Amino acid sequence: MAVVAHTFNNGNFIEPYTNNPTWGRLIVAQHTEEFVSDKQGGTFFKETTRVAFVKGKVEDLNKRFGHLTKGQLFSDKLTIIKEEQLEPFWEADVEVKQPDGTVKVVHKKQPCKVKPAKVDANGVEVRAAEPVLHNGKPVYMQFSLAPAGSLDVQRFEVEAPVEETAEAGELAE
Repeated sequence: MAVVAHTFNNGNFIEPYTNNPTWGRLIVAQHTEEFVSDKQGGTFFKETTRVAFVKGKVEDLNKRFGHLTKGQLFSDKLTIIKEEQLEPFWEADVEVKQPDGTVKVVHKKQPCKVKPAKVDANGVEVRAAEPVLHNGKPVYMQFSLAPAGSLDVQRFEVEAPVEETAEAGELAE
């Protein structure tokens, strides 16, 4: 399925950054259909909408993509892939304007992937939201544009197996 122009909640397709309006981002979306297997061997059909951002100078983004409106073709040569890894994709010191007009530098780190809380039919929470973990470490996720035909990526480290020597069962180096 093609990647199409999408809009932010305010209706804009291109949005300047508030702390540096020369730069900004645009938003694109792609509807996907996939078959997902569960741990019991069942297969489920799942429809989702993936969203990705393209960053750049607002002037350049407007010049090249400013004519697009929601739902118009952005590209049929790109796809939106899901990337997952055990380290945040981004961390940054961000300047935040305070109500009194002063600027405070705040260190921000990407939040990890979260399994949502589960509620019963009466709206009572039966399981709290919790981080998604892989081997005890939090998983971080982002969606990115990639050439059409690209697959989702998981970058989880593979632990080297512990080898034993044939003699006294000592650990090999």
